[in-house]
Amino acid sequence: ELHPKLYGRKAAVFCDADISVPLTGFLCEIGMKPELVCTGYAEEPFEREIRSMFQKYSIDGTVLRQADRFDIERYFETHPADILLGGTRGKMLSRRF
Repeated sequence: ELHPKLYGRKAAVFCDADISVPLTGFLCEIGMKPELVCTGYAEEPFEREIRSMFQKYSIDGTVLRQADRFDIERYFETHPADILLGGTRGKMLSRRF
């Protein structure tokens, strides 16, 4: 039932690195396109792992491993997403974008 509604939808993931990696993998597995994956702070292996998922699923995405809300807002100004997945403060972003 959900597959036709989720397949190909653009997603943005913004949360801690230890949550965003498996969440991004899940989104890729169900056919969504997590085109933005960012966290406040992560080491380079985080970026390599996300880029590896992007390559495996042919996603032209952006990884920000030292992002704040301003960076996310700037991204959304030119790259709309269908769903935003992040912390509770993300509700302000979802209302705006």
